[in-house]
Amino acid sequence: MRPDRSLEQSQVVAPTEREVLRLALDLVTGRLEITEAKLLDGATVHTEELRAALDPDR
Repeated sequence: MRPDRSLEQSQVVAPTEREVLRLALDLVTGRLEITEAKLLDGATVHTEELRAALDPDR
């Protein structure tokens, strides 16, 4: 019997926010079996906030 995927929970742990974001994207796209581009299609973000999250040395 296949488990109910709606009840599954996952978490990612990494030393930096950038690595957490990368692992989370990989997990989601893998589970949904879609590309990262498809997942993020049409998404908008505040550019400076995203840059700060992805590049803390900036």
